[in-house]
Parts: sequence; structure tokens; C-alpha cells
Amino acid sequence: FQHWAQVRSGDLGVFSVLTIVPGAYPATPEWMRPPHIHIRVSAPGYRSLTTQIYFGGHPLNATDRILQALTEAQREQVTVVPAGGKLARPWVCAIVPVGNGGGSVRGLGTPQVP
Repeated sequence: FQHWAQVRSGDLGVFSVLTIVPGAYPATPEWMRPPHIHIRVSAPGYRSLTTQIYFGGHPLNATDRILQALTEAQREQVTVVPAGGKLARPWVCAIVPVGNGGGSVRGLGTPQVP
């Protein structure tokens, strides 16, 4: 699965993406990566942010070396949780601006702007 898209946000910095939950894959023989989506966020006058968005509730999240290297607060910022707490297909997520150009990931439904 090697597709990409360029998405522009609205005036409040909000956008949504309809996608499938990608499959897990082996990073090494001993390490299975959980489903995640790579994302780069950029805006004029700001440094670009490249990160990964994880799907809440997936069992491989608990053993992912990259996700587990983050603090709990950081893990919450890069994990989308669907309404009702279950993984759903298709998936809609939104990046909502918070403070000084940072962002917060929201799950299925209407994003709440802080």
C-alpha cells in the first residue's frame, strides 16, 4: 500500500481523511509494526512535522517500539480512537490545531476545536 495524497485544511486547520485501516507488517523478524499511517503536516512559516497516526485498540500498539518510546500524553496525540471504541472501516480522522502550531488527532465523528 504505497499511496499518498495532499490534503488542504479549512480555515481552522481541520481536515479529514477517509481510509482503510492498513495491515500490520514485520519491521524485523522479532518486531511486528501495528497498523499506522505516515503523515506530514506543513504550513507556511512553520517547520514540517512528520509523524505516524496509530489506530487505538490494536493489540500490536502495546509492543510497538516507536509508539512505546513516546510518553503517554504523546501516544494519545498520535492515536485515533473511533466512536464506540472499536476499530472501524472505513476510518475518518482529523488533525486539529492546538496552541503553537501543534496538533491533536481526533477520531471518528465531528472534530472538536479547542
